[in-house]
Amino acid sequence: MDDYRGGLPMSDVPSVSAWAVALAAIVAFAWGGIYFAAIAPRVERQIGIEAGPAVTAPAALIAALITRGVLAYGLAVILAYADVVHPGAGALGGLAVFATILLPVQVGQAAFNNATSSWRRLAVSVPELAIGMAIMGAIGVFWR
Repeated sequence: MDDYRGGLPMSDVPSVSAWAVALAAIVAFAWGGIYFAAIAPRVERQIGIEAGPAVTAPAALIAALITRGVLAYGLAVILAYADVVHPGAGALGGLAVFATILLPVQVGQAAFNNATSSWRRLAVSVPELAIGMAIMGAIGVFWR
């Protein structure tokens, strides 16, 4: 007698391509490097944030790459459950996850910090993460 009472057994977790996840994480990481090296300093000057350190510690870069890997994998699984196969739909899925999960967390964190600079820093970081999620969503649907 089958005692299955709903939910998904582990065998039903959709498979995703490790290559697609790795590529999505690396490209999103590279986009973040370009954004924070070339675009963010200009945005910071425009909104009145003093420039931070020009060199990022290697440990911070490693952490950023690992977190991109975790995000890319989770997003690829979500998009696989939704049966998304087109890169355009994957990009929209990445933006949807950003708008409904990541952005509210960032706004909540900024709200608990009374400094005006936290809202300014949020304004600087949002474009990088939003576009990064779109990139990961577009690439993460490949090779399934």
